[in-house]
Amino acid sequence: MNNQYVKPLMIFSLIAVFEIANLPIASAHNGHNHPSTKTAIAKEVPTESFSDINASYKITTKALLLKACGDCHSRFTNMPWYSGLPVIKSYMASDIQEAKKHLDLSEDFPFTGHGSPEEDLRAIDDVIRKETMPPWNYDLLHSSQRLSKAERTTILDWVNESLALLTSHNQVVK
Repeated sequence: MNNQYVKPLMIFSLIAVFEIANLPIASAHNGHNHPSTKTAIAKEVPTESFSDINASYKITTKALLLKACGDCHSRFTNMPWYSGLPVIKSYMASDIQEAKKHLDLSEDFPFTGHGSPEEDLRAIDDVIRKETMPPWNYDLLHSSQRLSKAERTTILDWVNESLALLTSHNQVVK
């Protein structure tokens, strides 16, 4: 092959791979846009409900979620060695920004993002049960951050207990 075509072909191939790898991320929420309802929810839910859920979160779940999800869903991103490469840098920055719009674990419960506390809990439940997060391209390079079955069970137990607590206060928003 002629050398003048090798570099453009390599660049095109790299961009194509990143675009294809982004497809699972783009469909993570099935195309739903969730309006931010946190302000209204915070006024309705008794602070003791959030306080109880947050206390349990800090003890049982926070470290697990930050280990597995924190690189994209918090401000505690641990950038890998390849993150400084030009195309990859902008791809990762965009990915992380989008991830934090959906769910930001930087603060304790209730999380920030676009969903209500109930929506956030149900979304966590969904991705943990279906194992749809992290996206395969992240998981491939960060296998040490995978959740074990026991860790997934711990998170799901916390989610179910938290939803039950919100329901017991008749504060689940539909």
